[in-house]
Amino acid sequence: MKHSTLALVIASVLSGAVLIGCDKNEDAAGADAAQQQMPPAVVNVQTVTLDTVPQVQTFSGRTTAYQTADVRPQVNGVIDEVLFREGGNVKKGQPLYRINTDNYASSVTSGQAAVQQAQANYQTAQANNANAKAELASRQASLAQAQNDLQRLQGLVSIDAISKQQYEQAQTQVRTAQAAVQSAAAAVGQTQAGIESAKAGIQTAQAGLDASNLDLNRTIVRAPLSGRTDRSSVTAGTLVSAGQADPLVTISRLDPIYVDISQSSSELLKLRQQIAEGKAQAGMNSVELVLEDGSVYPARGKLALSEAKVDESTGAVTLRAIFPNSNNILLPGMYVTARLTQRRLPMLHWYRKAP
Repeated sequence: MKHSTLALVIASVLSGAVLIGCDKNEDAAGADAAQQQMPPAVVNVQTVTLDTVPQVQTFSGRTTAYQTADVRPQVNGVIDEVLFREGGNVKKGQPLYRINTDNYASSVTSGQAAVQQAQANYQTAQANNANAKAELASRQASLAQAQNDLQRLQGLVSIDAISKQQYEQAQTQVRTAQAAVQSAAAAVGQTQAGIESAKAGIQTAQAGLDASNLDLNRTIVRAPLSGRTDRSSVTAGTLVSAGQADPLVTISRLDPIYVDISQSSSELLKLRQQIAEGKAQAGMNSVELVLEDGSVYPARGKLALSEAKVDESTGAVTLRAIFPNSNNILLPGMYVTARLTQRRLPMLHWYRKAP
């Protein structure tokens, strides 16, 4: 009986040892499998760099025409016809108004007649001068003959071959011929002065004709530049005068177009100090425009100028940007929002590198 009990105990101990050995083997195998299934450790690497970040500032602005011209008449008269469509585009030199030409056409005709008369007077003066010169030549020839006769008689009177009376007559003829030469020379001088006066008369008459032609040409009022017209302030039948205060029409060039931006002078001073001290870098001169409906204008503009003075009433400085406007989307007087990068600030950036 004792032997049976001892055998049973030994068998139980051996079976437990076998079970323990199996459990250890199973745990080791499971650890190896788990180690094979786990992914490798991940190491993240970050690179730090110094860069500049643009600082976009927003300003309120207003559009203004690139060029504007108030058209006024340069002569007096009544408007016969309006030659353009109000609100339309016109080209430089295009006729806009026609003023009645009756008075100016008459002035041109009178001026032409005055020029012809002055030219005739000049021809007459030249003919008189030629006659005076011929008369002078004749008088000089008579004087030469009288002097020759006097010289010949001088030898005869010394030997009493002629009477003293004949000699004295010869002397009188010389003096008369000399006086005639002086008179003829004076006549030549007068006719020469007449020629100069006639030349001046031609110039005066021609100047008057040119002025009349200019006034006649000015009866057609032309566009001084290309652009879009406003409403005409006059119609056919209106009496206008040269240099009047009210323009006949205003023409605005809209392509390109300006946008005027106001910035506080203190902000502008702070910006310049930051750039001077190296705390910021100058930005770009490119400008983005936001319209009144919130849409972004399709083309970017560029800064054209910064005024060198501060508005005493607002304490602001006006910046002006220029934008292309081929489709005439922008019209003078519109309120817009301008986005401008005036400076770039230095900042640190972290870039994560993939393992």
